[in-house]
Amino acid sequence: MERLDEKIAALERVRRMEQKGEDKENTDNDQLLLSVEEIREKIQTGSISLPEKGELFFETVICFDEKIPLIFLDKFYTNCQETEDAIMMVHNEKNVGQTLIHLPAEMERLDMEEWGYQIKQGMKANGFYADIIKKKPLENLDYITYRVPSKKGWIYNISYRIHKVDWRVIGGCNCMDQDRDTYGRLLEAMIQEMAQQL
Repeated sequence: MERLDEKIAALERVRRMEQKGEDKENTDNDQLLLSVEEIREKIQTGSISLPEKGELFFETVICFDEKIPLIFLDKFYTNCQETEDAIMMVHNEKNVGQTLIHLPAEMERLDMEEWGYQIKQGMKANGFYADIIKKKPLENLDYITYRVPSKKGWIYNISYRIHKVDWRVIGGCNCMDQDRDTYGRLLEAMIQEMAQQL
């Protein structure tokens, strides 16, 4: 009976140690999951450390005649293309991308509901389903977040339009939906910070 009590006590110690480890891991993860507002503060300092992603650095470049402050991840993207009216950056392995486009003419001035519907219909016309998550109107910029299925899994997208002076600049960011709490929040914070700088 004494041996059984010792085994039970030993198992109880192991269970408590495992529970402490899980609690510590959950606490660590909670501390590393920053809000969009906290990430914006990090953008203003120029860098951020993300769990399992390492330290990332921010850079801002002024684009087009409208002087759009495009915030991007410096030395992060594996492929970048720039033309007179478009900037495209992508990290092929991490499936993260950013795009900024200057349109030849003003886009249609749709309210948020109409714009969300247009995104869904555009995806549907191309054989995709769009799951709208959030619609966020800001002073000089609006954005919509949504998910679309792909062969690699769900992709989390943020489409935005800038309307400070005219309605000729649009952009987008995306990452895998499984990275929504890291890269997704990071991209959303970059868009919000860009809106603040317009």
